[in-house]
Amino acid sequence: MTERFDTDMGDTGGYTAEQLLKALEAVRFISAENLKTGDTVKDYCQKRGIPMEILKELGFGSIPSPKILTEKMKAMGADSGCLQVLGLLNGSRTSVLTNRLTIPIMDRTGRVVAFSGRALKDDVKPKYLNTSTSPVFEKRKILYGLDRCIKTAKDNDLILVEGFMDVVGARMVGVQNCAATMGTSLTEEQTALIRDLGCTVTMVYDNDDAGRLGMCRAVRLLTKQGVPVSVISLSDLDRQFVKDETLAHKDLMDYARLGVKAGDLAKIREPGLTFLFRESYFRTAVQDSRQFCSILQAAREDLRLSGSRAAFLDVAVRNSPFTQDQILRLCRNETLDLSGKTEKAANHKKDLVLKEQDIVRWYMQQAVEKGPETCRKILGQLEQTLSQERSHTWDRDMDHDH
Repeated sequence: MTERFDTDMGDTGGYTAEQLLKALEAVRFISAENLKTGDTVKDYCQKRGIPMEILKELGFGSIPSPKILTEKMKAMGADSGCLQVLGLLNGSRTSVLTNRLTIPIMDRTGRVVAFSGRALKDDVKPKYLNTSTSPVFEKRKILYGLDRCIKTAKDNDLILVEGFMDVVGARMVGVQNCAATMGTSLTEEQTALIRDLGCTVTMVYDNDDAGRLGMCRAVRLLTKQGVPVSVISLSDLDRQFVKDETLAHKDLMDYARLGVKAGDLAKIREPGLTFLFRESYFRTAVQDSRQFCSILQAAREDLRLSGSRAAFLDVAVRNSPFTQDQILRLCRNETLDLSGKTEKAANHKKDLVLKEQDIVRWYMQQAVEKGPETCRKILGQLEQTLSQERSHTWDRDMDHDH
């Protein structure tokens, strides 16, 4: 099957998608071969404790000089003129990824569509440099590593991490079903890729504020798409594995070097919604009902997520001075119902005439809560209600349906 390419993304330079893909595959092969002789890159990998067998498995490498690269591409029957279109050479025909550890980026079918280069020295910026958007590559539509675990992750569990080296770290601890968002927030397109797999997701982001915020945002996205999601907070490993607290342990590779294994990660996995509510609303101690009501107001949007009510109650009981009954009363005072039933707020009953959009909103909520089987009946009731202009009988209709 021929796959469609977004040819409006960047100048093709007159090259077809097939020509671009052939050039990229040639660069991948040359880069991987060059890793065997590139002492600088090998020294960097050894210092970081990255096993060479994993680098070879993932196709990491080192791009030679433009002259050598073009000569080898010509010998392989690939057009080196593609390199500038793909962003591997700049306007002066200088290699963009020279003196970097090169990482081939594949689409879900395993075709090389781009490269990233990791700086070999910490003072070189940017740390990661990706080749440009092209007719065959849009970063927001790719999950790095998905091609290697797409079969095993289907109907199973996908480990979602932030970056390329996190995938390496995952392999070091014994986790294979791992894909990365390449250092950016999870996108709608990436979420759709995951949803189509029919798998569950476990996120393992960096042990810092950015990582926590990223996981909270991803929990929202995935839950809205109906993807069951769990979270592993690396900070939960510190008590057992971190002996020197003066050393920073941030990402999965750091913990891999400490001896963390897949079983250790599994022990600290928790539901994504539990993590979301704790990290978003209960990071500081709740002192009184006024503070709790402020949390309720802030959490209203998240409480619309499927399964959120039970998760919120559990987190609230554990992280506040209130019992479950007290929390439910506070919620009712704020016109929120965490019992799973539709809330009929007192101020609604005072309104004898409600706008049509309020009627539509209530009926659509009924359709969501009662499931697809009764959706057609609900919509029929809605049509009848609006056509007969019965908005003044709002309370009677609502009580009758219940």
